[in-house]
Amino acid sequence: EPEVAALAEAELVRLAEAHDPADLAKLGRRILELVDPQRFEDEERRKLEEAEKHAAEKQRLKIRALGNGLTRISGVIPDAVAARLSTYLHAFTNPRLTDGTARASAEDQSDATKAGFARPVNHPRRLAEAFGQLLETLDPARLPLHGGDATNVTVTISYEALKTGLGVASLDNGTPGDGFDTLTAA
Repeated sequence: EPEVAALAEAELVRLAEAHDPADLAKLGRRILELVDPQRFEDEERRKLEEAEKHAAEKQRLKIRALGNGLTRISGVIPDAVAARLSTYLHAFTNPRLTDGTARASAEDQSDATKAGFARPVNHPRRLAEAFGQLLETLDPARLPLHGGDATNVTVTISYEALKTGLGVASLDNGTPGDGFDTLTAA
């Protein structure tokens, strides 16, 4: 409205005396907060609601097996979901446990035994390992049922016999048309 625009203009002129153009541009983007706080809150709420609606409509996640034992996961997710996932993964990538001991992956632990110390692991790999750990800690009883009983595995032989005797298992990857994948018993 004209009266709000006049107040904003007058405030920006006043601020121009003490700020350079870059700072003034930043202040200008939030000038409504200074001249009309109530309208600013309403406008900010409207913008946030629009951004959340846009994010909900545009979110996507793709999971594609590469055929070499790896799967590519790519997606665009809302900021709130990404922040929550990042927080959860950070808990797993934290290098210290509550008892003060350092955390290392299984491969790093075997390398540490050979070399006398753990080798560094880059952050993206640590995040990938953390994602796997997060999935392992999910309680299947709290997941939605997917057309029947939750997944059950019953092993009636020892783990060593499973590893050395069979070595390979089938995994239904849940993707229609792809069938089953294989994985090691480990």
